Amino acid sequence: MTRQYCGQLGKQENCRVAVSLSLATEQASLPVAYQLYLPESWAQERHDEAGGVPEEIRFQTKPEIALDQIRGLVEEEVPRAPVLADAAYGNDTGFRDGLQQLKLEYAWACSLRLRSGAGLRSAPFQGSRRHGTSAQAAPAG
Repeated sequence: MTRQYCGQLGKQENCRVAVSLSLATEQASLPVAYQLYLPESWAQERHDEAGGVPEEIRFQTKPEIALDQIRGLVEEEVPRAPVLADAAYGNDTGFRDGLQQLKLEYAWACSLRLRSGAGLRSAPFQGSRRHGTSAQAAPAG
C-alpha cells in the first residue's frame, strides 16, 4: 500500500484521503460533495485484482477533484460565493485558472496570511492551524 500525505497527521502515512466541498454561512456549514482521493500509483495498479479499482476511475489530483466538485455546483446553479481553500489548492495554477474561468472569487491561506485573487484583498491570517490543515479565517474586508 502506498503512503500518502495526511493533513490530520501532518505527514505521510498509510491512510485514505478524501476531497470534500462544503457550503457555509455565518451560521452553519453543509458538506455537499465528497470524493475519495486515489493516489496515482493506485490508479496504475487497477488491473491488480487485490486493488479492486474500477476501470472507469482515472487518476485526478486533489485540486482537479475539487474543481470538478465546484463545477458541478455551478452547473446546478447553486448561488455563487467566494471559494476558500488551503495553500495546496491555492498554489495550483490549474485550480486558480479554473475558478477564474467560472468567474468565482477565491482566497487561500498560505504562510499565515490570507492570499486572494479575483477581487478579494489580502488580509492578515486571523485563525489557528490545527493538525496542519484546519484553518478558521475572518472574512477579508
